Amino acid sequence: MAVSGIPTISTTVPATPVRTMSAILKDRCDSPILFPGSGGDNGGGDNGSGDSGNTGGVPRPKFGSVAYGVNIATCTVPGTIAITYDDGPFTYTAQLLDILARYNASSTFFINGLNWGDTRQYGGVLRRMVAEGHQIASHTYGHPDLNTIDSAARRQQMFSLEAIFKDFFGYFPTYMRPPFGSCNGACLTDMADLGYHVIMWNIDTLDYANQSPTAIQTSMDIFDGAVSTDASRNAYISLEHDVHPYTVSHLTEHILQTAQSRGYRLVTVGECLGDPSGNWYRDAVTGNAVGGSTTDGGDNGGGETSGEGDNNGGDGGDEGSGGDNGGDDGGNGNATVSPDGSCGVEIQMAIAEGVAKPASGVATRHVWEYEARGYEEEDIL
Repeated sequence: MAVSGIPTISTTVPATPVRTMSAILKDRCDSPILFPGSGGDNGGGDNGSGDSGNTGGVPRPKFGSVAYGVNIATCTVPGTIAITYDDGPFTYTAQLLDILARYNASSTFFINGLNWGDTRQYGGVLRRMVAEGHQIASHTYGHPDLNTIDSAARRQQMFSLEAIFKDFFGYFPTYMRPPFGSCNGACLTDMADLGYHVIMWNIDTLDYANQSPTAIQTSMDIFDGAVSTDASRNAYISLEHDVHPYTVSHLTEHILQTAQSRGYRLVTVGECLGDPSGNWYRDAVTGNAVGGSTTDGGDNGGGETSGEGDNNGGDGGDEGSGGDNGGDDGGNGNATVSPDGSCGVEIQMAIAEGVAKPASGVATRHVWEYEARGYEEEDIL
């Protein structure tokens, strides 16, 4: 479907960097932020990393009217669609920004610190997101299931990513999305304490499972079937992933064309919830909204889903692990233990063999997940 005035874009998939699953898993084990006590000189201390935990003492006043610590699954402003992208930034994100700019569309990016890529290497892409009117939000540092790790590890996941945002911008987000859509009970309480709005979705295009020129049509059909033609009475938060090539080169433009042809505005999550942009980020020193608001607002936690929508299905992205708060004197560059065991024996086996069977270790399941979907190692990264 063509849109008048929109230039034709290339659907050529960018070349995939040559990087094996074994390499990315080893990077995670060696990360002093993910696994304090690993990586030689960076171990030790309370947090095991020079960056890790340095936002822990920032005040967390509540501001605005959007609930804190409650799963929010849909927009409140009729006629809006918030397209959201998880797990990046990565190789294809810059191309995605080009496409969004062609359609004058805003989006929200839920960022990981170390997942498919190392976010510290994408500072220019993050700054471009903000400069072009997109919203950046937290997807945790290493993409663990937050319900499976303890409170200290959950907080460390948030602090470690906040440290990166602080270095780049001097502020960090007040919005987050839990990996796999998994956060309730104690997790929601922690997110409320840390001053986060917890964002889910009511459209999941399953783009991660449809990564071929023909299969991606399934994701297009899901979006088309989910979005009403009556924009005056409906609004949506749609889940995608900018780490997958056909999501960028095929699916995104289809979503933009369909949404606009049905009368929807393509906005950020904050905008679709009626939240002023000054509330989307917290000053990394004062803790106040970057827009200056410090008024109390929202629900302070422990709640279940706010709004309508289906939250099942997870987000299908990569699985990382939670950092812990301890650390010794470093070591030989490979962590041997973590709260969820994902850098223990099983991940070492995955690194050695490049394949694995489903088991309790998060990283082992990560390898198996992609093997089960039919990907080869060289297709992953």
